[in-house]
Amino acid sequence: MQPSVYWKTELQQGRFNLARAVNPQYAYRGTVIAATSIAPITAIQFSANGGCMSVLSPFFQPVTASLLSSVVAGVVSAVVQSPCQLVEINQQKHGGSVLAIPRRVIDTHGLVGMWRGLSMTAARESIFCCSYLTSAPLLGRALRERSSLGEGSSALVGAVLAGTVGAVLTHPADTFKTRLQGDLFPEPGSGRPPVNVNLRAALADIVTTSGGSALGAVSKCYSGFSPRLLRIVCCTFIYGRLNDLFSTAIAGPLE
Repeated sequence: MQPSVYWKTELQQGRFNLARAVNPQYAYRGTVIAATSIAPITAIQFSANGGCMSVLSPFFQPVTASLLSSVVAGVVSAVVQSPCQLVEINQQKHGGSVLAIPRRVIDTHGLVGMWRGLSMTAARESIFCCSYLTSAPLLGRALRERSSLGEGSSALVGAVLAGTVGAVLTHPADTFKTRLQGDLFPEPGSGRPPVNVNLRAALADIVTTSGGSALGAVSKCYSGFSPRLLRIVCCTFIYGRLNDLFSTAIAGPLE
């Protein structure tokens, strides 16, 4: 899935180049930090979700408790995920190693610079976690009970529906996150100083480069949507199926 991440971030930053997009040297930048961070981040999301469910279940209906728990899980995981993705985005844009990028960020912006875009990451992950932890399983179960679809087919359709809605709702936040995290240093080769230094500046830049057109601004907020939609739907299906398989094999269905 790594090339789809690269295509998405390049489109969001308005710097997509087909020659780089099909070149593995560029398309697979950031793979190490992406691959090594996925497991602990996903573990945090499932653990936080389970812990919140235990606390909230006595006070809320199951669906409500599940929705609230998944929101909390997404927000909690963003604390770890945000700096990891900041490193990944800057590797994609500037090159450099997993160690060199954090060193450069901290030298230039201080330790707090590693968490630029945290609020947008939290907003995105809260909805994404709702999609794959709550909505997809509920939709899959409803389809199994009310149609002739088998377990695998109903899970796939549920993942497509939940993942698509989640991608639509979260993409603007993801676009702002990418712009904030990808504009820590001058544009490579151009000397252009960083523009997206905070959320207000990022919004102003989108409006300005859209010529003041509301439709144009919305279009820019959804730059890179297609590759991200593919990734989100695949992630929703894979996470859900693996959770079902492992939880059944190890300790029975997770509640």
